Amino acid sequence: MLCSKFFQKSSTKLPHDLIHLLINNCLTTYSIISFLVLSHSLNPHITLLSCFQIAVAAGGHQGELLVVLSLLIGSSRILYLQDLIPRTVTTFIVLCTVFSVRNAIMPFGNTHNNFKLNYSVDEEYPDLTKHNNHMAKVLTKEMYGKLRDKQTPTGFTVDDVIQTGVDNPGHPFIMTVGCVAGDEESYEVFKDLLDPVISDRHNGYKATDKHKTDLNFENLKGGDDLDPNYVLSSRVRTGRSIKGYALPPHNSRGERRAVEKLSVEALNSLDGEFKGKYYPLKSMTDAEQEQLIADHFLFDKPVSPLLLAAGMARDWPDARGIWHNENKTFLVWVNEEDHLRVISMQQGGNMKEVFKRFCVGLQRVWRTCTQMHIHRPLFLPSVCEHVYVLLQQIEEIFKKHNHGFMWNEHLGFILTCPSNLGTGLRGGVHVKLPKLSTHPKFEEILTRLRLQKRGTGIQTLPEHTVQMLIDDMNIMKMWHS
Repeated sequence: MLCSKFFQKSSTKLPHDLIHLLINNCLTTYSIISFLVLSHSLNPHITLLSCFQIAVAAGGHQGELLVVLSLLIGSSRILYLQDLIPRTVTTFIVLCTVFSVRNAIMPFGNTHNNFKLNYSVDEEYPDLTKHNNHMAKVLTKEMYGKLRDKQTPTGFTVDDVIQTGVDNPGHPFIMTVGCVAGDEESYEVFKDLLDPVISDRHNGYKATDKHKTDLNFENLKGGDDLDPNYVLSSRVRTGRSIKGYALPPHNSRGERRAVEKLSVEALNSLDGEFKGKYYPLKSMTDAEQEQLIADHFLFDKPVSPLLLAAGMARDWPDARGIWHNENKTFLVWVNEEDHLRVISMQQGGNMKEVFKRFCVGLQRVWRTCTQMHIHRPLFLPSVCEHVYVLLQQIEEIFKKHNHGFMWNEHLGFILTCPSNLGTGLRGGVHVKLPKLSTHPKFEEILTRLRLQKRGTGIQTLPEHTVQMLIDDMNIMKMWHS
């Protein structure tokens, strides 16, 4: 009550009874200064100088208080401290220490979560009564209460995880995932929620299961003789996340730009069939944009409410771009839904050739990112052995930055959406099915074949045909590649 009454006042001094309350309760230095900075944020009339002086009066050590205060208010306001204590050599050393250790010892920036804890679980628990997604199916009030005060090292909270599912109830007949990861640690910190979601989405995949990856294109049976009278084009794609950076729903501008810089440096080192060019969305010319649209390569600012609610469109189009090889058969999107979206494509129905190029190209990018602690495929195609010599320089670039792909033996490759965990692999064809697509049992046939139909996006369709994208979702991709 005392605190709430005080925050409504415009006085520049703290009341004496509040000061004595702080002292008599023997609060720690950190508690004292935290309270005072909170006071300053809620009542700007209270100066930082008065905060510091009162904290010292409450028994805090002057040097320690200076460091804690600096950490709490951030380096952007460090200049205020020049009035707090004499400008001695000790002060200079302390200030230098603040600049060097602030990010290391206080990685959390999601301070709003502390304010949410002032409200009960009943007051904060979202209304999911009309929702149809995996998150809403799993998240109970008890689970929310258990997770709501947790956060990852980058400050991602359970409310950040579920927000896209809260804002988008979904369709009664379409079960969406309803949650995203903000960083690699999200899947561990919030596993009480995400493990059941993963199990539900991936056909009973258990928390104790281990993922297997096989990128041996020689093991692919068939796929090289799809009828060109029906199949217009074939493609295989996957996503990859670069270790050490937050994922797109949560990364900062600096992180996003660092991902772009590192990725472009690696991709521009490729040669031979994979030699290509990077086109940043922010600075591409009109001619480049028109050509990418004509090639059906360009991705635009997300319009899906699911992606927007997850924070995917922040700062658009900053640090987003497209890289493709000269033959326009190997494409990489940078900083879209995932750090990297790798796509192999070509006209016609030779899916086996598309998959072979995909495996070889992915191995080349993979080679640049793999460190001694990052998982490799169980089988490395022999056709890729010569790549090691060609990409020695690229490997050194990534080793210098100490980054690999996010992976663990349980989840496989870690991506933003739990639906893409495991291989993250998706193969698809644009196919003309003017008769079958109108059959009443068309959906049943697709389900039996583990296929899904998708929209064709901006691709121009032949006149008088029904164009369907039959997308091999590999529904059990947590179990198999």
